[in-house]
Amino acid sequence: QPQTTSSISSGKQDGAGGSQLPAHLKKIVQNYTKLPADVQEQIDKHAQSYAKEFNVPIAAAYAVMARESAFDPQAVSEMGAQGLMQVMPETGKDMVGTGRNLFNNETNLQAGLKYLGKQLSAFPTLRQALSAYKNGPSSPQTTQEALSSGSKAYIQDVLALQNYFASVFSDTQTGTAQPSTTAQAPPAITGFAGTR
Repeated sequence: QPQTTSSISSGKQDGAGGSQLPAHLKKIVQNYTKLPADVQEQIDKHAQSYAKEFNVPIAAAYAVMARESAFDPQAVSEMGAQGLMQVMPETGKDMVGTGRNLFNNETNLQAGLKYLGKQLSAFPTLRQALSAYKNGPSSPQTTQEALSSGSKAYIQDVLALQNYFASVFSDTQTGTAQPSTTAQAPPAITGFAGTR
């Protein structure tokens, strides 16, 4: 049985890393706590399983998910990316085959984490892998010099969120989540809806 992110839902802001999040990222983390318990459990189960399968650190998995969709399983970007990991339909086909519903949390996490794992394997730095996840692996924005201001902000946000989730999960390298007893989510913040 997978560990859960119950420490995210517990409500204390001043855990290791939690108080260092900018306000807009605290709002995103809080969105997770507003999801129904069964949806949180489903996300936890599949995120942990696929993070492990595709060799993605669990903190990175949650950080990308948070930044991409603000934990909204029905999120759709202006470009047409869908679900928790904001997977483009063509990428979804490449990762999990045709005819799969990217609004299904398990399918979306499988496709998104497989794609993220491929970028982490293909690029020498986390920043480059995150840029490739956001912009596509053939984008010239995979070098620091070529990053747009939007990509730089995206990467900065994901890195801050990864540090936060690393404080929630004690083991960020194997994909096995072990909730920390010290880090908790920020207090309830309302009125935020956002994707990238």
